[in-house]
Amino acid sequence: MKTMFVGVIVVAIIMLVVLLIVVASQQMQINEINRQDILEVELTKCSFIIANSNPFSMDSQNQAEIEWENCFTAAIEEHGNDEQKLQWENSQVEKQQNQENKNEMAILMIQDCRQKYIGQIQEMNDCLDDVEFFRYMP
Repeated sequence: MKTMFVGVIVVAIIMLVVLLIVVASQQMQINEINRQDILEVELTKCSFIIANSNPFSMDSQNQAEIEWENCFTAAIEEHGNDEQKLQWENSQVEKQQNQENKNEMAILMIQDCRQKYIGQIQEMNDCLDDVEFFRYMP
């Protein structure tokens, strides 16, 4: 009788542990869903930075891009999961590499302008303007 009572208690404890594990797992999933909902709201707020900038002002657009990037980074760091953080970090590294490649290409293009349009001031200025446009276009 006593062994049966102990057996029932052991089974009850095992069932309680399993139930706690299931509840904890569900709570973690709920927390992740809530965190992703918050992230979505924060990223939507970030998108308004670009939407509210002046589309006819390059300075406004550049400032908005910086603010958007800072907002996006903060939102990902605070509410993103590990995979999202890694993706954002990788995209930032790739963006930096692309900009470095553009800068190197622009230097070569400037040299080409100088060689191609020696003594032709207007044509050289037009060529250099094209290089600047290339450097800053997305």
